[in-house]
Amino acid sequence: MFCSTARQVLPQLTGILSSGTPDKADSDEYLATGCNTVHSLLKAEPDMGKKVLNYTLVNSLSDISNNGYFPKSSKAAALLLYGLWAEKDIQSFLKKQGMNKSTFVNDITTLAHKSAQVIE
Repeated sequence: MFCSTARQVLPQLTGILSSGTPDKADSDEYLATGCNTVHSLLKAEPDMGKKVLNYTLVNSLSDISNNGYFPKSSKAAALLLYGLWAEKDIQSFLKKQGMNKSTFVNDITTLAHKSAQVIE
């Protein structure tokens, strides 16, 4: 059941996240929710990541994580990037795609990860 849901939802959510930051007032909350949902689904079904992860999505997440105008989605995107690299199977896939650690583990993503650890 969960795998079926992930298969249906992940492509839609990653498509939304790949399109970047819209100029709407509620975009911060909207993008944060999308990042958090993708993160949860990929933790539960890491193999699904291989079907939805690509340069466009990763670059968009990196841009969102660097966007100071959207604090919630910036942190959520940073946590998602950090979490992707932390998942060894996904990390291996990302490396094969030519992506490197600095996109996923950097000052912004590490700070978000550390702040989330304090809260948990």
